[in-house]
Amino acid sequence: MTTASSIVRPLVSGMVRPITGSQTTTQVIILAGQSNMVGRASFDGGASYPDGVAQYDRNGQIVAASAPLDHHDAIAGDMGLDLQFAIDFKAAYPNVDLVFLPAAQGGTGFSDGQWGVGEPLYADLVTRANALFADNPSFQLGAILWHQGERDSGLASYRDELEATIVGLREEIAVASSATPFILGELLPDFSDASAENAAVNTTIQDVPNRMMYTATVDTTEPTRLASIGDGLHFDAASLRLIGSRYFDALPVARANKPTVPGIVTDLSAMAENQQVALAWSAPMTGLSPITDYHIERSLDGANWNTLSDAVSAVPNHTDSGLTNGTTYFYRVSAINAVGTGIASATASAMPDAGAATILSTNFACTTDDGTSHSFSDIDMGDGGTVFIAAACRGDTSADALSEMTIGGQTATLLELNKAYSNYIRFGYVTNAPAGAQDVVVTHGSVQSRLGIHVWVLGNVAPASAVAASGLGTDNAIDVFADGLVLGVATSINPASQNVDWIGLDERTEWTNYGDSFGSASADRSFAEDIEAQAVSISTDGNYRMTSLVSLTKA
Repeated sequence: MTTASSIVRPLVSGMVRPITGSQTTTQVIILAGQSNMVGRASFDGGASYPDGVAQYDRNGQIVAASAPLDHHDAIAGDMGLDLQFAIDFKAAYPNVDLVFLPAAQGGTGFSDGQWGVGEPLYADLVTRANALFADNPSFQLGAILWHQGERDSGLASYRDELEATIVGLREEIAVASSATPFILGELLPDFSDASAENAAVNTTIQDVPNRMMYTATVDTTEPTRLASIGDGLHFDAASLRLIGSRYFDALPVARANKPTVPGIVTDLSAMAENQQVALAWSAPMTGLSPITDYHIERSLDGANWNTLSDAVSAVPNHTDSGLTNGTTYFYRVSAINAVGTGIASATASAMPDAGAATILSTNFACTTDDGTSHSFSDIDMGDGGTVFIAAACRGDTSADALSEMTIGGQTATLLELNKAYSNYIRFGYVTNAPAGAQDVVVTHGSVQSRLGIHVWVLGNVAPASAVAASGLGTDNAIDVFADGLVLGVATSINPASQNVDWIGLDERTEWTNYGDSFGSASADRSFAEDIEAQAVSISTDGNYRMTSLVSLTKA
């Protein structure tokens, strides 16, 4: 608190109206920017400045406020938005004296090197403000009012320059702080509508309160659209009255625009992967305090939630691993800043899945030896894991040929035996084959010869669900499953072309002669959708043709 006399001495020589009141508070309002803050409309002859309103002029004196205020390029006879601001201010705070610090200049901005941090108009404002408060330590800085942007239409760095100036003024004016209200006016609507570049500057101004605390913007279109003096650039007198009132109304808005918890997280997505779910979302409004972490919750029913113990991170994504394939998981996410935790997002769900069954690698080997057992050394099993092998042989089919198969020392599970014409085909598999070069041993119930093995190393399959189909002749059929695989082997004797073509599957290994014109070929295909009785056939000029198929589902 200070007395009127202490305000008058020593700075108020020549005041037309002294600041009155036996015990008053004095607030300083800084006016900065370009011509629309100065005011280019002629005084309308209406209400003038009430008692208790002064200005700090360019001579370093506190003198009575009169239109126009002592800006850098004030034009005699004009008025500014500060006039109606002062009337509204004194009506609301009759016991508070008001001192304007006018610091605007027409046609200035960042693009001409005037308002950037440390540049001439910026530096002049800081110097004058610090001098005013040094001589009057009881004065309070009420707000900084800013109207500027017309000069900088098309300036790509406008946002960064403007924000740096707001921060800089709050830091370099000694009595200011990060909580000093900073109020920005939108541009004249006719000017904003004139070009995309003008509109972009106006949008930047409008968005400042979403990025910076204790700021507010003044609307120039609502509740009424403000008009120009006829030049499409400067507000007319009636509009200066209206915008002055709107600047005053924005004071409590700026004071209330302080950090809060973050906004609600949006666009949460959950992408199913093998034994894990990949989460991603859009970062919410920060609440004017940086987001430091996200609170991620998981549920099995969408109602009972548990917090995931993920690492602290402000990155808007997370992978939840170690899950059970085939189980549906629900998720919600909320953002955290220094103030607290925001509202949780809408839920998203996903069922982890191994994905489509895949063929990782294949191999083939054959022999012309006869016997009840055939061994193959150093068959490449790639990365190992689930391995399917189809053995094809010509020999005695009076007994159940191929009675056992070992892959890398592990006994294979055998599927349906297809035998005819003294030939047979049989699939077997193991689920945990070692990687790399391994031995394969095929044992028969009777003497067999000319044995070939077709090897598939598979990923993301459910071997126990394997379905086999045996076919005589050239045609066969089998049901296939979405994201599954079909493996096929065909045998024939004496094809003059040395060739087998496939329909319904894709050739993997061409017909290979094991000796005495007997041999086999292989094929496979992955399927995106379920198909009932997928037709598979072979075309060959050989005899004694037969096929065996295996259909596999994804894991």
